Amino acid sequence: MKALLLLIVLWTAGCAASNNRLGADPADLTAPGAPRQDLANSGWEISEPVSPTSSNLPAPDDPSADGQSWSNFVSALTPSDELRPVRNNAGIGYAIFRGGKFLDLYLVTIF
Repeated sequence: MKALLLLIVLWTAGCAASNNRLGADPADLTAPGAPRQDLANSGWEISEPVSPTSSNLPAPDDPSADGQSWSNFVSALTPSDELRPVRNNAGIGYAIFRGGKFLDLYLVTIF
């Protein structure tokens, strides 16, 4: 009985001390407001900002994975926002950051 109790205590302590990133939410479930640095620390690859009018971006009527059009996605941008190419555990796409915090995600390729 003591051995079982000791095993439970050690297992609980090990779980509490574990820094396992596998339990992190998928990137497409990340709530708006997450700081850019926290996302980078959790495995997101975040590139430098790009212009929403760049020629190599999706066409205005191209839908994302959830059916949102590119033009609708970029219409949320304000002059101080950053549009950044991203890659995460959900796919490859673009994210809007406002004040260094995640606002919205447009996935071009889904894993």
